[in-house]
Amino acid sequence: MYVILAGCVEPYDGKEPIATLRTGDTMGAMALVSEEPRSAAAVAKEDTRLFVLSKTTFQRLMTKRVAIQILFPFVAAPSKRLRDANKKIVQHQADLER
Repeated sequence: MYVILAGCVEPYDGKEPIATLRTGDTMGAMALVSEEPRSAAAVAKEDTRLFVLSKTTFQRLMTKRVAIQILFPFVAAPSKRLRDANKKIVQHQADLER
């Protein structure tokens, strides 16, 4: 998993960017907690610094008492993205039905 410390990153699912991520945003959380490969590639759009949280380090952190405090922001970001994607799907379906 990655935390953007500075800069701008665009994840891609195919040819088009699916988001623009900036300082403080995270990416790769779903791949960190599941055995699935990442669902998108990412391109830095400017000079970017990342904090990398490996699966091994993440698993070690989960054995600590502070795990919930550490984990919450990483779960919240993909949850918001999923909620936003669901809204877009519903809107697209409504547009098609018109």
